[in-house]
Amino acid sequence: ELTFCCHTCGFGCHGGYPIRAWKRFKNHGLVTGGDYKSGEGCEPYRVPPCPYDEQGNNTCAGKPMEKNHRCTRICYGDQELDFDEDHRYTRDYYYLTYGSIQKDVMTYGPIEASFDVYSDFPSYKSGIYERTENATYLGGHAVKLIGWGEQYGIPYWLMVNSWNEDWGDNGLFKIRRGTNECGVDNSTTAGVPVTY
Repeated sequence: ELTFCCHTCGFGCHGGYPIRAWKRFKNHGLVTGGDYKSGEGCEPYRVPPCPYDEQGNNTCAGKPMEKNHRCTRICYGDQELDFDEDHRYTRDYYYLTYGSIQKDVMTYGPIEASFDVYSDFPSYKSGIYERTENATYLGGHAVKLIGWGEQYGIPYWLMVNSWNEDWGDNGLFKIRRGTNECGVDNSTTAGVPVTY
């Protein structure tokens, strides 16, 4: 719903402004969803996942995501749900500093993280991602930050990517933490969910 209904949030699947998405979540709410063809929630994904080839290239690149995909105000997944009653909200939204990320995740759950994507990132498979010297800038990307840790003494953030489970480490990746790798340490936003 957010990608196609929030015209001030950005450019649909071509990027946007995470803090504006949080603002819409607070002011207008978002309906529940689910995986492609799951029938779960009010508005499950309508676009099939794109497999990646051996080189990490998205096989759907350049293809239309879905013809005539537009903002709808009906539940097309679980049709017993009422669109207006299914909305969930956040009571607050904010930018985070590097020093507040871990506490916020422990208190409220996953947050949004943005970073610069370089030409070596799409082929990530495992380990801790650090941009290679000759990698070229491709654009920005927003993902879900769910945790952190250390591997061989190197600190990292644990992220969930939106490119499906065939990409990376079953859809997850680690990126270097504490060095502002690709701008990730300084580009996080979050919100406090309204609980019922």
